[in-house]
Amino acid sequence: MQKIALVIVTAISAIAALSWPTEPQARSRSLSNASFAEVILYQNQDGHFYADAQINGQIIRFLVDTGANAVALTEQDARKAGIHFSPANYQVLGEGAASIVRGQHASLDNLQIGDIVATDVEAAVVENSTMSLLGLSFLDEVDEIVIQKRQMALRKQL
Repeated sequence: MQKIALVIVTAISAIAALSWPTEPQARSRSLSNASFAEVILYQNQDGHFYADAQINGQIIRFLVDTGANAVALTEQDARKAGIHFSPANYQVLGEGAASIVRGQHASLDNLQIGDIVATDVEAAVVENSTMSLLGLSFLDEVDEIVIQKRQMALRKQL
């Protein structure tokens, strides 16, 4: 009986994995009035929240990561946004879940999601990263983060 249940769970997991989009979707809406700006992010099928943010006029897709100290950019996203870096200048930045994280520190003049704007945002270009992370160096600039019913609301006083 346990083997049948395991086979069923494995089959369901395999079917679900095949039906998920290969590129995570960033679904959001933005609201603002005279006193605050609000962005609502919708939870993706993979359980994560994604946000499309603007850096230097370029749209970059981020995984929202409250466990990351700073914004982390893939090399590809850093190039797209015009962030200057050199792998020759990479150093150990810290430890990730699986290994040592190497990269180069950077500062973003501004990072914008909807009407929420943060300036002088601490960031890093991370070696071999496959997804840019929206970490605490941006999220700490937001006044309120509420997660409820598969939605994440980011609110900032204006």
